[in-house]
Order: sequence, then C-alpha cells, then structure tokens
Amino acid sequence: MHKHSSRGDTGRRRTRPSPALRRFSSHFALFLTITVGLFLINLAFGGPWWALSLGAAWSIALFAHALQVFGPRLLIGADWEERVAPRRISGV
Repeated sequence: MHKHSSRGDTGRRRTRPSPALRRFSSHFALFLTITVGLFLINLAFGGPWWALSLGAAWSIALFAHALQVFGPRLLIGADWEERVAPRRISGV
C-alpha cells in the first residue's frame, strides 16, 4: 500500500508555512478583496475617490505587517551582507 508522503520532487520534506506567514497571507487576501470591493463601490456611485485613501492607509499597515513577518530582508534582500562585506573590507 502506498502512503502519501509530504516530500516534494527533490526528496526533501516540505515544511508548513509559519503561523506568522499564514496570518500575513490572510491579511493580504483580505486587503485585496476589500480594497477591490470598495473601489468598485466607489466607481459605481461616483463622487470623491474615498476608496483610494482607505486603500493607501491600509497599504501602509500591510507594509508594516510585511516588515514584521519578513524583516529587513524584504527591503535590502537576504544576501545583503554578502554583497556589502567585500566592499567594506576593501574600503570601496
């Protein structure tokens, strides 16, 4: 009998996303759904573009959440230290 394995094609065991990553993914999906919905409501009824200001404010909160989950490497990249260290050592 063949048992289902949680191994990928490479033979390495797949890991589940961390709870923080799952919460961020949920936050992002909620952000997209509600922002698009508010934009469509705003488009249908016209008037001032209040949905854009709500989307912009929520974008800032979402970016802060991303920084919390992914850390500074979100902005500077995971290999930042390897790229900068040789230049600092050589004095460039």
